[in-house]
Amino acid sequence: MSSDTKEDPMALKEVAAKAVEDEATAESGPRKVASPRISTYTVILETDSAIINNDLHDNLAEQKRFLLEREIANDEGVLKVNEIAGEENNIEPAPPLAKAEKSVDDIKERPVLKRRKLQRITTSKMVDQHISNARKVTVELLDKLKLSQKEFARELKRAEKLTATLKAKDQSHAAELALKAKELQDCEAFLTSELERRKELDVDCSKLCSQFSAVSRSSSKIVRDGGNSPAVGTTDGCCIVRKSRVGQGSS
Repeated sequence: MSSDTKEDPMALKEVAAKAVEDEATAESGPRKVASPRISTYTVILETDSAIINNDLHDNLAEQKRFLLEREIANDEGVLKVNEIAGEENNIEPAPPLAKAEKSVDDIKERPVLKRRKLQRITTSKMVDQHISNARKVTVELLDKLKLSQKEFARELKRAEKLTATLKAKDQSHAAELALKAKELQDCEAFLTSELERRKELDVDCSKLCSQFSAVSRSSSKIVRDGGNSPAVGTTDGCCIVRKSRVGQGSS
């Protein structure tokens, strides 16, 4: 068996297919009745053909087993150590035929295992990518939070200054209001006193008017009676009115 045949799986498959096809053609082909000599040669040829077919079958089985063993060895180098150890612990000793069947099953399951491994790798990469994105977003959010805290501190300081200014203005305004209230109270007190004084003046004026009316009536009576006394009486009445007015003005 050449090294090229061992290393080329496609060539092995073609040789195996051709051998199986030749064997099927030889077994299913029509047999002609011939002479004993021809029959003897036919038996010899059939015997040689059977021997050749058996040799080819053995060679194909050996080549197939070799390929299976090599593929199994390659797969064992790719799979993880813990998975291989678990599979080896679960495998029980079996005859060569059972081992070959197990190898065929392993070959069938190999794409599934590779697919699962690829899915695990892909999932791990996606998880790593999501973690990386989450970290980036977290860093950005922390930066925004720091900026927001600085802006909030600046606005808070500005608000405190405005509050202090407004408080000072409120205190000044309250002082002004207190002063105005005091002035208003003084004005109200002055107005009250003026009103009382006016009432007193009105009373005094009423009294004076009453006195003046009485003097006028007495003067008119004296004039009607005739004589010099009315002038004196009138003068006295006027003096009394003037004195009362002067007295009210001085008070």
